[in-house]
Amino acid sequence: MSVLASVGDDSRSPLRLLEKPLASGMSREVYALPGTNMLVKVQTKIPPRRYFQNIRLLYLVRRFYKAIVPLRRELREYERVAQEGPRTARHLQHFAGVVSTDRGTGILVKAVRRRNGALAMTLQDAIESGQYSQQTDAALSEFLDWLVKSEIVAVDVHLKNIVVDEKNGALVLIDGIGDKTFLPVRSWFSWLNRSYKKRLAQSIYSEVAQRFMRTALNNRTVLLLFVFAGTMLGIDISDGQLIDG
Repeated sequence: MSVLASVGDDSRSPLRLLEKPLASGMSREVYALPGTNMLVKVQTKIPPRRYFQNIRLLYLVRRFYKAIVPLRRELREYERVAQEGPRTARHLQHFAGVVSTDRGTGILVKAVRRRNGALAMTLQDAIESGQYSQQTDAALSEFLDWLVKSEIVAVDVHLKNIVVDEKNGALVLIDGIGDKTFLPVRSWFSWLNRSYKKRLAQSIYSEVAQRFMRTALNNRTVLLLFVFAGTMLGIDISDGQLIDG
């Protein structure tokens, strides 16, 4: 059965999400599914727009649209690119289905984890923690090449929804697919979608470079300050001795 047909299926009791969310965004929360390696992504709130609050009808229309349309478009993207092959399977989080929960319709996805079992680091965390390496940079180039060449409609891709798959040496997109605009023009016109993703890829790589340089400079500044302070206090770190003899 199509995953689209399963949205809103009330034939089974809703899954109760008892645990605290593992992560929260502007409109979504992510929960662990106990006893599995699956995560449940649930839309729990709709980001406010002040100019919609004063007109009741517009407020209700927007609320309905945000609750239904983006979810259906996201599911359609998972279905549409499922046959693209191993490259998409490598770079797009594995979609497992849809489930009814006590917090609304949830999307089931396979968790991407680190070697120690923790959830994978985001690309932003990898840069800011000093773990962005040559291997990560090569993985980023591979990921961006896939993003542009794939037929996937990806409209909200940033460093927080790209994670590092340490086990497979790849970067994985975990959110941000499906046209979010009222008129899904990028879904209608593949050339427009490709053009947008080219600009998006350039923007992502530029932001990575800027953040990497900023982090590297901050680390070097801290090191220089440490060396300076050590010199003033009679500590020579160059020979491994805390106090000069």
